[in-house]
This record gives sequence, C-alpha cells and structure tokens, in this order.
Amino acid sequence: DLIESAGGVTVDLSRRPGGVSGALVPTVDTFKQYYHAEAVATEQLSLHLAKAVAGPEGVRTAVDKALREVLTAPRKAEIVLRDADRGRARLARHVRARSLWDFRRIEGGLDDVDLIIGGLVLKYGASHPYILTADADECLDAMARANLVDETHTEELKSTRAFWMRMLSVQGLTGWLDPETAPPSARLSALIAKAAGVGDFSQVEPLIRGHADRANVLYNHLILGRDGRQAASPHGVRMGVAH
Repeated sequence: DLIESAGGVTVDLSRRPGGVSGALVPTVDTFKQYYHAEAVATEQLSLHLAKAVAGPEGVRTAVDKALREVLTAPRKAEIVLRDADRGRARLARHVRARSLWDFRRIEGGLDDVDLIIGGLVLKYGASHPYILTADADECLDAMARANLVDETHTEELKSTRAFWMRMLSVQGLTGWLDPETAPPSARLSALIAKAAGVGDFSQVEPLIRGHADRANVLYNHLILGRDGRQAASPHGVRMGVAH
C-alpha cells in the first residue's frame, strides 16, 4: 500500500502477511495463502492493479502467476463486494474528504473508481481470466468486449479515472491542494484548467462534481446493483453516511 506523506508517497509496510510481525518479504506461497484465507475485502480488491515491478525475471513471473491465481480463485464475489461496501462506509464516517478537491477520498473519487474496477474483476475474473491486467483501461476494455459491462459504463469509468489522475498529478507536481486554503495564482489556475480539459478555472469545480456524481451512480449500479440515481450524493463529497 502507498500512503500520502509530505514528500509524496511512502510504502506502508504494516499491511503484509503476518502484519507488522510478519516477514518483510514473504514467500510467494505465503502471499497466496494470505490472500486466499486472511485478506479482507479491500485487500483482495486492491490486487487487480498489482504487478511485479522489480527482481529476477523468474521471481516476477512467479509473483504475476500468484496474482492471477488469487484473482481467479473461486469466491462469492457478492460477499466480498458487500464487505468492501461496509468498509467504504466505515471509512467515510472516520476519514472524511478534506474538501471537494480531495480527489481520492471524495465520494465518487479515485478510490471509489478503483473499487468499482476491482469489484468487477473479482466478480468476473474467475470465469473470464483474460480480463486480468494491471492496466485499468485494458481491463475495462476487455470487460466491454466480453459484454460483461456496458461499453458506455466502461468508457465513463475510464474517463473519470483519467480525470482524477490528471488532477492528482497537478497536486503532486505543484504541492497545491485546495483553493479554499490557498487560492491559486493565475498561472496555476490556467494549469489546473488545462489538466481538467476546460478553458477557464471557474469551470473546474462543476466538472469535479459531475465526475464524482457519475462515478457514485456507477458504484451503486455496478457494485450494489441499485438504481444509482437514488443514492447519488450532492457534489460527490463524503458526508460520513453509510449507504
């Protein structure tokens, strides 16, 4: 897991098989056993974007194979998604978004979009292993081609995820977080508007609300099986209310 810090991100070493007392580098078999038997829903969901990025080729191959085995293991996806939704609601009560510009934590933000994609992978991965890829767009495209998810929905998820990633990149590069605490300069306003794909800074917040609300609708429809319009919250900001 990556956690935010003043300098960007750091690795959270406590979330591993065995917790803080577990081996810093578990074996592949230990890794698989943990995710089959102990991992909570959010940990299982996070694996859909995981991949081996360093080490001898044989080790990377073994890790990637282990990831596929975990993601294609028979499971009751509905139970995992239910537990993940409960975890999402608990987090909303205790860790509120700082503002509308907290692009990860707002309702319908990047965390929710990745939760949707991960939930779909767990739902369909066992019977359709070809959708498994660490690239979110490729994963969504594969689900659309297989008619597992409506293409309109996958394109909306791809668009919203790309939007959040661009906005987070601006924050990461500039260190600027929120116009309420630090109004942006004219130059920074222009950069933010360009990243958002609009011509003027005043158009950015409505676009943020639109992406967040649409992602919330998709969450309720694709993950909870509800008519998302009934549960969309105003402006996509978490208010600490369980769904």
